[in-house]
Amino acid sequence: MEPSMDTENYTVEDQQFTPSSYEENLIHYHYEFIKSLLYRIRSEILQCPDCHVIRITGMSDGFHHKPKLISVTIEKSTGFIRIIDNYITSTVLFEKQLYDLSMFVSFRTQRIDFTIVVLGLDPASKQSEELVQFLKREAVRNSPYRNQMLQVLVDKSAYADSIGDIYVEAANITEDSLGDIYLPAQINDHVQLFIKSVIHYNESKQPLRYLFAGKPGTAKTKIIRAIAKACTGKATFIFSTGNERRIESLFEFAEMFSPVVLCIDDIDLMTGSRSEGLYTPRLASFLQKLDGFVRQDFFLLATTNDKRLVDLAASRPGRFDLVIDVNLIEPRQYLELVKSKTQNVDIINLFDNEVLSLLEVKKVTGAFIANIVKHLELIALFESQKMSREYLATMIRESHQGFYEEPEPTNGRVGFQMS
Repeated sequence: MEPSMDTENYTVEDQQFTPSSYEENLIHYHYEFIKSLLYRIRSEILQCPDCHVIRITGMSDGFHHKPKLISVTIEKSTGFIRIIDNYITSTVLFEKQLYDLSMFVSFRTQRIDFTIVVLGLDPASKQSEELVQFLKREAVRNSPYRNQMLQVLVDKSAYADSIGDIYVEAANITEDSLGDIYLPAQINDHVQLFIKSVIHYNESKQPLRYLFAGKPGTAKTKIIRAIAKACTGKATFIFSTGNERRIESLFEFAEMFSPVVLCIDDIDLMTGSRSEGLYTPRLASFLQKLDGFVRQDFFLLATTNDKRLVDLAASRPGRFDLVIDVNLIEPRQYLELVKSKTQNVDIINLFDNEVLSLLEVKKVTGAFIANIVKHLELIALFESQKMSREYLATMIRESHQGFYEEPEPTNGRVGFQMS
């Protein structure tokens, strides 16, 4: 017997309504951040007055739809609460309206899609897209990665690398400080201006982009890490190297944060140079991304051992504000550097005119002198009887030969023979 229906006051239009729906493919970290945000709101770890999570469940994969409780792990380096499940569903109350939310992963031939889908659950639920944008903003704002020091990892999975994803962990820069680096006054002025621009970003709204150029051992990388330490908690610093091939993902990750400082060591390895016949898709992608960052909150610090290796288009004014030559330390600065590295008067007195002349002949770097002083402090502590100008001169020659000079021919003999 069919159920009866009172059709006297019934029309099809009465049963039709059009709640909003919205779908978007996210970058990997937005996907992870939003899952974590939903879990933290539901678990009342995080209070969010504008958004309430009524339920959240997970699925192990896209083929078995049996719901289960969310699986959680905590990232040791950052404290990030990561949701292991690739497939989750949730019911969310946003702006006093109900929405159904699904997040899932789709594995393609050359990529992985991270998708979020939102559907309104009643006729008044018209803000599906607004909900997604809200979740993206709040997920980043409440992420433990925000205003932290992050290091881009080299992923071991060939497949993961082929899809262009990046992975990060907390970076430890506690050892680097501007007080430990000898900087000429002009360079120090530029460094201090950069630091002030980051710390007072809300006032200045003027990002800076510096390229430090100089031979190995001139403390380029140390300068950048010391800048980051001086700006702790004021911006998100992302450290990468020129070996990084996933430029799209690198910039997409950086774009999530505000303000953000992208630090690239050996940028010439990333960009190449057309003067060397190395115009590559990576260079094209880098230039496109650099020009696309018109946001006021994007800072850039980069290094190169030779600025001639950086494509002129990548290093021109507008893409960088300054190209700063970090040269070898001047001979007149040798003794001043030694005094900045040790308080031991006996060590300082060893650097007389003859020793300083030897350092000048060798054209040593600041890092070389810092290593010599470090070695002398150990000698003074454990074998003080060796402390002499002659010992220092011998150590300088041996150390310089080990670092910079070609080894003598061995005529095929290697290792050593015990008598």
